[in-house]
Amino acid sequence: MKGLNRVFLIGYIGHDPDVRHSQSGSQVVKISVATPNVKKVGEEWVDSPDWHRVTAFSLEADYLARFAKKGSSVALECFLKQNRWTDKEGRFHNDVEIVIDRVLWLGTRPGSVAVSGDTGGDSAPIPDTAGPTAEARAEARADEAVPF
Repeated sequence: MKGLNRVFLIGYIGHDPDVRHSQSGSQVVKISVATPNVKKVGEEWVDSPDWHRVTAFSLEADYLARFAKKGSSVALECFLKQNRWTDKEGRFHNDVEIVIDRVLWLGTRPGSVAVSGDTGGDSAPIPDTAGPTAEARAEARADEAVPF
């Protein structure tokens, strides 16, 4: 039997990208994505988004670093990557990372809406923003190498 390792997230970027570089010099970008979730508290339904930390490498990292903004609406196709290591004290660690394969820009967030939940930062209103323009997307993709 073959396996399947796919994660699909549709939501809003919670903060501008955290851009870093690996030891080899390649770009690594981390973002938080809020996915809508509604729960009932007493007699009232309350918005309570779930927050996901996701990581991008290579071309998707460059793409997010250039165009992602707090509040952008995105659909992400990802996979789970398991990281295991032993620290200097000999303790074993196990971590699962959500890694982005593809980004699809969905448009702007309607209005400026305050979000709640743990964003790893402040919970200020998310501004009305958009993804890259069609020209910018075409320019970013034109830089990619042809696979044949």
